[in-house]
Amino acid sequence: MAFDSHQLVQELLSHDGHAMTPEVARFFVEMKLSEVALARISELGEKATQGALTSEESDELATFVTLGDLLAVLKLRASSTLSERGSAA
Repeated sequence: MAFDSHQLVQELLSHDGHAMTPEVARFFVEMKLSEVALARISELGEKATQGALTSEESDELATFVTLGDLLAVLKLRASSTLSERGSAA
């Protein structure tokens, strides 16, 4: 079975019985992309809307999307961990 990037992210994050510690959870909740990365995503998004992405830029944008998905899942899992433990983020 071949995994696409989204399935691979889900596989890597599947619960294996190990709980995320509050310290690790806070780290993920606070994690964010740099202003440089956000500016690049915006630039690529504008080019995509115009249909002007090169193949390399399309791959780069796909990588950012996968990274965003991973970060969203990590933040959700981290927030859930902190809520379950009654810890403020």
